[in-house]
Amino acid sequence: MNMNIISKYLQFLRKSHNYTQDDLAKKLDISRQAVSKWETAMTIPDIEILLKISKLYGITINDILEPRIQPQRITDFEQIAAIPEKELKETLKQFDADSLTTALMGASPEVNSLCERIFPDINFEMR
Repeated sequence: MNMNIISKYLQFLRKSHNYTQDDLAKKLDISRQAVSKWETAMTIPDIEILLKISKLYGITINDILEPRIQPQRITDFEQIAAIPEKELKETLKQFDADSLTTALMGASPEVNSLCERIFPDINFEMR
């Protein structure tokens, strides 16, 4: 279980439903600070709250704890440099080489270099 990915996914879910942290906190009958702590990977919701979140968003608890990120949801590769390489590699292995290459288009040379180092078997220039 990767706390950083879970926290980003919880934030993505909230924002994609146009909820503020306050809105979500009220719907779940918790504090806004609790939502903030989840989204900064300080804590994760307890099982009761995970159940409420899953019902609210129409997903399973497993979807929250092991999110499958679709390639079209990768929008800002500049932030990946902050993720430890081992965790980043595990996350990006979910994507096929073509999707990864497409997502990297327009990324900075530093981010492209990072991905080339993590995935030496993929020839990013040939795709």
